[in-house]
Amino acid sequence: QVVSLARNQVVNITGISKQHLIAQTINKRNVVSGYTIRTIKEFPLYFKTGRGYMVIDPDLYFRKNYYGPFFELFHQTSLNKKEKFNQYSINVSEALESNLLKPLLTLVSNEKADVLHFDDKTKDVSDGYVRIGNMIFLFEYKAYIFKEQLNQYPEVSEIKSYINEKFVRSEKGKKKGITQLKDQIDILMQGGFNFDKAALFKEGKDKIRIYPIILHHDFMFGMPGINEYLNRLFEESLTVHERYEVMPVTLMNLSVLLDMALGKKDMQFMESMLIDYFNYQQHHRLMFTQQSTIGELLHGHISFDELFQMYFLQHTKTPQDNPKVTLEKLLELAFISLDEFNNPL
Repeated sequence: QVVSLARNQVVNITGISKQHLIAQTINKRNVVSGYTIRTIKEFPLYFKTGRGYMVIDPDLYFRKNYYGPFFELFHQTSLNKKEKFNQYSINVSEALESNLLKPLLTLVSNEKADVLHFDDKTKDVSDGYVRIGNMIFLFEYKAYIFKEQLNQYPEVSEIKSYINEKFVRSEKGKKKGITQLKDQIDILMQGGFNFDKAALFKEGKDKIRIYPIILHHDFMFGMPGINEYLNRLFEESLTVHERYEVMPVTLMNLSVLLDMALGKKDMQFMESMLIDYFNYQQHHRLMFTQQSTIGELLHGHISFDELFQMYFLQHTKTPQDNPKVTLEKLLELAFISLDEFNNPL
């Protein structure tokens, strides 16, 4: 019965240890009460002689490989004896910001950025700030994992409450996501941050364009509707200023920055993607008023991540000689040595 569910097959590369595959196979699990969804989530592969490692359910297999390392690193190592899970989650989030966000933004901003600044623990400073001329990108990074219960039993009011807690305000009233970005934009309209006191904030007639971006790393936040809901709240909170053009807030997977870095793309490419994304939505929403098809409805509310995978990704094709050089540069910027992986956990 389990075998009949298999649709895909995992092929192990010759010379590579199979332990990571064996650890995910359901064959020899001592299950007394039968197989449950939870069992398959934990062991999404079935091994059959002559067929190899077969995937029981593709979605569960990918989720296991996406989320699994985060939980297993804590529960299956000595870390669970040293700290509580909540503290572990905070540490992982801070490490991702330091070792992923900063190096990636540094690479894609390159020498074209007039100002590149990261969170220095000063009040209301963004996780990432990039200014190129009169164009400013504000980045807030939220290393959340989408609540598993909502994925299994989706209910609109509960999803809305969860999104509010993670991207608007926490239960304790702490500002998150769009409310942080709103405060940062207010500071820009009042003369700018201490680390960027350019004359353009005080004089001149040229408009200053601001791109507020919330970075995440869980594909579930790329569902249609989440970005639109947050942007509605965001726009309602904004103060109108004739010199500042604030673009819609965009939810974006951190992997976009990695694809840009590997493909040697810069912040001008980022801006062109965002403008194309806004225009794409606007076009299909207009088309929906003329021909109310489900296709136009979905395309009019598409997430940035989905459009990136569908269209923009092909334009970030990695130059043949670039991956090794770029990855080495990322490791250098993140202060990561591969020798560290030889140390016991």
